[in-house]
Amino acid sequence: MKYFIKFLLVLFFLIFSACSSSSDYNQVDEVDFYQTFKYDNQVVLDGVNYPSNYYLFEYAKESDGFLNVTLDLLDSSSNRVQLYLSFDKFGNFGKAYFVKWLPDQSSADIYESYVNNSSQNFNFQLDSYDDLNRTVKGSYSGKVYIDNSNLNSSFRLIEGTFYIKIGGDIPTLSKPNAKLKFNGTQWHPTVEVQIPSNEVNAQDATFGMLSDDVYKIVIGLKRYEPLANHTFNNSNTDFFVKLAKFNTVTMQYEYFVSSSGNLTITGIIPVSIISRNFKGLFSFTATNPQNPSEIITITDGSFEKIFYY
Repeated sequence: MKYFIKFLLVLFFLIFSACSSSSDYNQVDEVDFYQTFKYDNQVVLDGVNYPSNYYLFEYAKESDGFLNVTLDLLDSSSNRVQLYLSFDKFGNFGKAYFVKWLPDQSSADIYESYVNNSSQNFNFQLDSYDDLNRTVKGSYSGKVYIDNSNLNSSFRLIEGTFYIKIGGDIPTLSKPNAKLKFNGTQWHPTVEVQIPSNEVNAQDATFGMLSDDVYKIVIGLKRYEPLANHTFNNSNTDFFVKLAKFNTVTMQYEYFVSSSGNLTITGIIPVSIISRNFKGLFSFTATNPQNPSEIITITDGSFEKIFYY
């Protein structure tokens, strides 16, 4: 089920990119713009010769400073391969998907960058983001895995560069809709992750957010409660926010102790008969129980999340 859901999600992003391509962006003819891509050292896009379908994917899509780069091409053996790359305008990496189809395109293998502490396991470099001229330039390389939480699972090597235009919107589901500060410094979540309720002893709904560093933020709430302000500490199981840090030795997240917390649900908007959109604000203090001198104050937190029933 996990891989089936991932398969549908990746196809959603790639199909959306194709269907929303704009006629304003045609075949690359400016000498300065380019894209290169290869997997397992096989060159698929060399930055000089572009296949006829490249016009669909020659530009990055952006929404609120979050960008997607996608490719859908044939390799040297005429097998269909696809790439999905996400990051934000500040250079924080999101994730990379690589999809390799069987020759008859009846099914595909989907590989994804390692989800935890991703900047240490996948190389992404944002060289420039030009909002005035609407261009973005960068490079990437690293392993993508058949199981994005297991570094011992089978993998592919992907590598590429790009200097392309920015145009078009991306699906809002492709990034966490949240903002917050760590000790006064803006922290930029780039990936939303599912959190089992038993991981944080939650009564009801939870969701998690990652950036490309070692931290994870988890928010828990009750979907059937009205708008209200909730104070919380580390023992709360109904309304709470928690901070966890990835241990690069044990390869597990270790939770900090939450205190002086406030979580305010500011909006609950029906989306459909089975879903509602929650909006909220939060702040709290997190202390590392293994190192009490490591204290992180979370302020200016806000989020928006659709929950289903």
